[in-house]
Amino acid sequence: MTVDVLRPESTWETARLLARPAVTADAQAIFEHHACDPEVARYMSWRPHTEISETLDFLRRCEQVWAEGSAFPWSLWMKGSGEFVDSSRSAFIERPWTSGTRYRGGGGARVS
Repeated sequence: MTVDVLRPESTWETARLLARPAVTADAQAIFEHHACDPEVARYMSWRPHTEISETLDFLRRCEQVWAEGSAFPWSLWMKGSGEFVDSSRSAFIERPWTSGTRYRGGGGARVS
């Protein structure tokens, strides 16, 4: 069965955030500030990554689903500093905001 999904813009931004597709080139930042953090994974279906190879595997899947058009995972970055903040995806959303602990408490709306 083929599902036609509208393809969103690959990048978008708010006053403070830049969203772009999650890619393997971002593995180090995502591993250090998100994927290995037990607080980030606490209510998710995945466990904290213990090795960067797990993050790379995840990001390869992100690139694959973008190419297929079956889901659209974005990585979110602070415009001013370029620091990784979060990830989110369109289609089959587990939880739209899984912010790293540094930006927790304000919710995505306050960061954006």
